[in-house]
Amino acid sequence: MIARRVPSAAVFDLLSEDSYQEMLDWERVKRSGFTAEFEVLHRVFLGTSGPDSLPHLAKLLAKQVSRLFPGPQQFNAKTNDWYSIPGEDALPKFGLETLVGSRAATREGDPVEALSRLLRHRPRLKQLQKEVLEQLARAEASWTKVRDSRSFDFGCIAVGYGKAAEAFFRRVLSSARETHRYTRWLISRVRTDAGQP
Repeated sequence: MIARRVPSAAVFDLLSEDSYQEMLDWERVKRSGFTAEFEVLHRVFLGTSGPDSLPHLAKLLAKQVSRLFPGPQQFNAKTNDWYSIPGEDALPKFGLETLVGSRAATREGDPVEALSRLLRHRPRLKQLQKEVLEQLARAEASWTKVRDSRSFDFGCIAVGYGKAAEAFFRRVLSSARETHRYTRWLISRVRTDAGQP
């Protein structure tokens, strides 16, 4: 979401997952301002992260969207404040950071450690493509972090593992299509070389 300023603007990153944030070149986004650099501000929470933060983001937008725009009540990353959503005292507090990972906040876990543990117990997973392993590591890190919680929405963990499966099957199907195209090309070459139509 972009909140216009004069002569520049602020870009509020409200993405729910680290994997989405990692796909964007935030320095490039920052430099893409028309007359000046955009200020890029990333949302963070205390006590929740990843897909489980989506309901909180929805309430934030429903009740506080005006604070994303210029004015005396605008959210400010420079103060390092933690904000509450009015009337929602039980919800986790949120804040803003100018660089992903620069504040102490609840993150999705440690995917590197989770992947290392997974590969120790299931060494055959090393055969999977990097994209699949990364998704699997994120899901495993999230699961490790919340598995003992009774109040966590475990549906988002299933979504995380589902993303790993989706990445795997996307690669398999893509590979199958390439194999099919190559086979058809090879058959046509053999027929051409043999003088067949």
